[in-house]
Formats: sequence, structure tokens, C-alpha cells
Amino acid sequence: LSSNNLQVSQDLYNLYSGELCFHGVLRIRCPREFRVGHSYGHLYQDKHLDDLYHVTGCDRAKHLAFDFKYNGPEGIDNPEGKPTLQMAFAFGFLAPKDSPTSHLRIIEKKLRVYTFQVEVAGTIKEAHSTS
Repeated sequence: LSSNNLQVSQDLYNLYSGELCFHGVLRIRCPREFRVGHSYGHLYQDKHLDDLYHVTGCDRAKHLAFDFKYNGPEGIDNPEGKPTLQMAFAFGFLAPKDSPTSHLRIIEKKLRVYTFQVEVAGTIKEAHSTS
């Protein structure tokens, strides 16, 4: 075997022996002033619910991103306050059965809920300087 084949074998082992989430469902709750404009990454939007996304598989190498759009020309009602977003992520998780180094895995169902406030730029210059 060449050193390239050994490296590929090691990379595959590291990929599949690490943490892996699957059959995930992600819900994003936004203030009434804005909504998700586009989503990017290994997910797809639900056919019936606008704020629900399905994540088929997720690990440390996969990333998700969203951009947001205002629902109207007036922007945010309270420019002094920060809008609050909430993301709920339910997923299956392959966890080691006995110890972190165990090769046996069990499926666990997990739920993570994140609630946070976001900064809103008042001008294009502010948006550019904080990006």
C-alpha cells in the first residue's frame, strides 16, 4: 500500500468513527419583521411549513447558513431593541455505547434549543464594518 492509500484509510476511519447526527429537523422562529430568505448547506425546506428544515446528515465538517429578509419596507419596529431568534434542532445521534473509544454505537435522540438576540445594522456602512 502506498502512503496515499494509508492516509485515505485513516481519513475514512476518522470520518465514520466520529460524532454523526442524522434525520435532523431544524425550526427557525423569527420576529414578525423578518423571515428566512435563503438556506445553504446540507438541508432542505419542508414542503408544508416555511420555518422547518430537514437535515439528512450532519457532522463537524458540514455547515449550515441562512440569510434573512424583511417582511416589509419598514424594517424593524423597534430599532433600539435587538430581534430575538430561536432555533430548535432535533436529531438522531450515534453515540459510543460503553466508552468514548468503543466501536459499538447506540442511537440517541437529542433536542437542542438556542435562543439569542442579533445585532441589526442601521446603515450599509455599519453592516460592512461588522462583517
